[in-house]
Amino acid sequence: MTNEEYLDFVRKTFEDMHALITIKNNDYTADRGPFYNFETAEAFGIDPMVGLMLRMGDKFRRLEAYALKGSVQGESVEDAFKDLIGYSCIALGMLESKRDAQEKLEVAEILEDMDRKISVKSAKFVNASDFTEEEIEALTKEWERVKHDRD
Repeated sequence: MTNEEYLDFVRKTFEDMHALITIKNNDYTADRGPFYNFETAEAFGIDPMVGLMLRMGDKFRRLEAYALKGSVQGESVEDAFKDLIGYSCIALGMLESKRDAQEKLEVAEILEDMDRKISVKSAKFVNASDFTEEEIEALTKEWERVKHDRD
């Protein structure tokens, strides 16, 4: 296989994986969110990411059995590798979702803090000149960052 053939294979594999993940996501989540199947692990006190990693571990055990015995029943080795690709995409999506939620929380906390600082200053009927230069600079930077993040 040449490098170009390999890259074509990778492109086709990920196109096929997109179709497979779309079907499986619909089957397992029924429009209750892309990670619903793993979020149900929380009912048993298991972090969804841990539940996902357990499923990945099952696939690795299957591949290990294949490596030791030369064959496995019920599922092809190719399917096990495809499942690992799918689980990896889910894991990356869960991490991204968590990061987005954390960023939204941080922005909300910044806005709350800014609002509190402004309210405290306003409640005292002080002038804008009563803000220190550092406070004005910090508030301006945070506000610009929040505006940029919203855009």
